[in-house]
Amino acid sequence: MITPAQLREMEIRLYGLPPKAKASPTAVEDESDLHNAIIQYCREKGWGYLHGSMAHRTRRTLGEMDFVIMAERSQLRLVECKSKNGKLSTDQQAFIAQARRNGHVIHIVRSMEEFRQLFV
Repeated sequence: MITPAQLREMEIRLYGLPPKAKASPTAVEDESDLHNAIIQYCREKGWGYLHGSMAHRTRRTLGEMDFVIMAERSQLRLVECKSKNGKLSTDQQAFIAQARRNGHVIHIVRSMEEFRQLFV
């Protein structure tokens, strides 16, 4: 029997990590600023979104992405926010690997410019 941590590491090895993105020149220093900007943008557009509190990690699924965005024209985006120097945790890497294995894409954004590009 293997531990949950060993399972996560195995999934990362088997299904790979998302490609490493270069930090945008407009990348945020503080991830919470990006969260707030995305929430405001979604409200202005009239889009629905699911967002978990950054302060209550124990109430979230390990590795779960920050946002599920429900935009117009049936566009659905799974979004993980990171600051300029932020890194994915092992749990996030495993969650993304599992999503990829099942044909889903979790977009990692570091700025509002990158976020807006998801809907072009």
